[in-house]
Amino acid sequence: MRRGLLLVTVLGCLAALAPAPAGAHGFASSVRGQGAFAGEQSVLVVPITWGPQPQTVDELRHVVFTETGAFMRASSFGRGWLAGDVTPWLVALPSRPQCDAPALARIADTAAAAAGFDPARYDRFVYVFPRIDCGWSGLGSGERAWINGTAHRKLVAHELGHTYGLAHANSWECAGGRCRSVEYGDPYSTMGFGNGDFNVFEKAFLGWVTNVARPEDDGVFQLDRIELPASAAQGLVVTTARTEYWFELRLEQLRAPFGSWMLPTGVLVRVGPSTSAPLETLVYHQPNLLLPDPLGAGRAPLFAGETFRQRGAFELTVLSQVGDGAQVRFRWTDTTRPRPPRILEPAARVGRAGALFVTWDHAVETGSGVAYYEVRLDRRAPVRVESGVPVSPGTTLRKPPPGRHTVSVVAVDRAGNRGSAATRRFVVRRR
Repeated sequence: MRRGLLLVTVLGCLAALAPAPAGAHGFASSVRGQGAFAGEQSVLVVPITWGPQPQTVDELRHVVFTETGAFMRASSFGRGWLAGDVTPWLVALPSRPQCDAPALARIADTAAAAAGFDPARYDRFVYVFPRIDCGWSGLGSGERAWINGTAHRKLVAHELGHTYGLAHANSWECAGGRCRSVEYGDPYSTMGFGNGDFNVFEKAFLGWVTNVARPEDDGVFQLDRIELPASAAQGLVVTTARTEYWFELRLEQLRAPFGSWMLPTGVLVRVGPSTSAPLETLVYHQPNLLLPDPLGAGRAPLFAGETFRQRGAFELTVLSQVGDGAQVRFRWTDTTRPRPPRILEPAARVGRAGALFVTWDHAVETGSGVAYYEVRLDRRAPVRVESGVPVSPGTTLRKPPPGRHTVSVVAVDRAGNRGSAATRRFVVRRR
């Protein structure tokens, strides 16, 4: 879409140095509450210059500790807040420097220490300097953030988000039959090109949202808005064969970036990779992708009475939206049985300690995805093995007596469909 292409160009200045926390494929699996931003976060703001001073020290203090501090406290539901100091403008550069972020950090650290500020007292560092010839306005990596030019709340919060492990909030946009990830494409989140609150994926990663519904069966769920503390779930996550879907209710009134209209509010849909799916089967190779038009209605949110469908997997209907909450109905629509898995050669091996090891390839299942496998040795009770990794699953069973035996593996998908059993016969010989 032209809008997405334009935004990538405009917001390229916000590029981040932050590495992916666990790789694109492993990132979603780490979203279980990291607690990275909790309690008092001590920040040292170091403005350095060769002469110009685009903002006063008081203005910098207001941006970082008053505006950004209030934003982080509210977004974290009071779990984390900013405190710290701002050094005077330190004339530590002989002239306008080259665009070298690590070198600027070293110079700023040395100058701050010489001015009496002990780096060991602070958790994070924000370096501010008059605009130089860089292709970005801000960077965030490790414990450090760089502000090139003028600091403002959006920029500081965005770069601090990178220092706590957050990646960009992108979108998945399609045009002309082709789809792609658009950098910064989320107009709602501060980690995208928006100016609003962090989204449910980001808050779950930071440990601020811990009540997330993960429906296993059909049912009706209460979904409370993401911007305020709540007792009900503030996110609903559905995992399918290839994709993980994150639903949130957003009611914050936000002006559209680069526009005069207000962004529509309602239930938003974000997608990412299913962490148990093989890499070659994935549709989305990075998490936290906003679907900007999930229903083809020209808007991101789902309204009351509307249904989001993933064909052959599930559907989610917004039943109502009242006050700060919404009721949604979830239903599996997958009616296809998984194919039998292939038990690998050797089908089983008897360990010296009296254990029988069985391994198999994942069953082919393209709808709701395999939830677990049932492994049975002869007529023993089946052993349940969760399907949680993209590599070949396996399990260890108690060693059978000498003789002929049969091992079987049945795949059961998340919608409750049971596949046919894969079987293999083997012989345990006397020693």
